[in-house]
Amino acid sequence: MNKRDSGSWRGSRKPFWFKYLVEFAFVLLLSGIFTFGFCQKVKINENSMKPVLREGDTVLIDRLTVHLFRVKRNDLVAYRISDRDDGAVHVKRVIGMPGDTIEIIDGFIYVNDAQATNVGATSASAKGLIRGKIKLSSNEYFLVGDNLDESQDSRFSDIGNITAEKISGRVWFISSPLKHIGFPR
Repeated sequence: MNKRDSGSWRGSRKPFWFKYLVEFAFVLLLSGIFTFGFCQKVKINENSMKPVLREGDTVLIDRLTVHLFRVKRNDLVAYRISDRDDGAVHVKRVIGMPGDTIEIIDGFIYVNDAQATNVGATSASAKGLIRGKIKLSSNEYFLVGDNLDESQDSRFSDIGNITAEKISGRVWFISSPLKHIGFPR
């Protein structure tokens, strides 16, 4: 029995471009599964992350690895304050990890008694509502915007510490506008 009789499509006379069409469709299918299954597109609606992210930027959020690997200090993460699915998605930087102690003195943020240097501005005129030291529990993160003076973040009681369950993913790519395309730092 030869290949042509075995029912194998490789032995049949398909046009030369058929193989490329099948490969292209396969790649398109995989990219669609990846994009819609593991990513989320979010439009930034505030300037709290300036200069890294600006109002109007569109970012892609990696929803998979945040559940497989621990969130790290300095990660840009997306989270929802509300448990509702239609709640707004916010993006902030992680500066406080579970077990850390956070304190704000004269507008400066201290993590474990050392001044935080991984935020865009080192001092904020709006201190938030933190009084004294706070200790993060085993599943809480302290998130702030790089632009502290324009950021509503963990410093304020209406947001507070963010639990691991409310973090929906990591920002991994700025997809628009064209002049901002790239990986955030």
